[in-house]
Amino acid sequence: RMYNLGQKLQAEGKSEEAVAIYEKAVAEYPSLSEARCALGFMKLAAGDLAAAGEHFQVALTHEPASSAARLGQAAVLARTGQPRQAEHILLSLLGQKSNAGRVRYELGRIYYARGELDKAVTFYQDALATLFPEPGLAAAGTAPPTDASTASAPPVQASALSPGPAAARPPAAPDAATAWPPKAAAMPPAPAMG
Repeated sequence: RMYNLGQKLQAEGKSEEAVAIYEKAVAEYPSLSEARCALGFMKLAAGDLAAAGEHFQVALTHEPASSAARLGQAAVLARTGQPRQAEHILLSLLGQKSNAGRVRYELGRIYYARGELDKAVTFYQDALATLFPEPGLAAAGTAPPTDASTASAPPVQASALSPGPAAARPPAAPDAATAWPPKAAAMPPAPAMG
């Protein structure tokens, strides 16, 4: 199947080839929501928010309960100045196991953008704990420190990796908090649908 080939190419780091396969899949099978979501996330990662949003919306038209499409829709909303709507969707997805790490990561981004750093750290840590369920699997320095050593926080500065409108923010978060998926995480491909 084309979707499975796209997943394989994506896992191998062949993004352009994966996008081409997903585009072919959605052209031939317009209602294939899993391929639309995969393509939507690739467009999101490339910064093409309009195309990503369109793919997630079409996926929701064909499969309204798709948690992947709802997650993608929330990620687009958060990046297009609608964090409250994104937060509402993401909070509704918290109880689901599929995409649990990504849901928590996206909530962390929203709270970080708002300056709610305690909440952001909690959700970033939850995302890492979801990806690295066994102690010691996360690479050193991937989770923000939470002990007393953070009591004297560094001065606030603008971040080039700002997830929302430009605002004063603490220094950029660790790579695990700004890139998805974290490099150390081996993300399994999504399960194949019927």
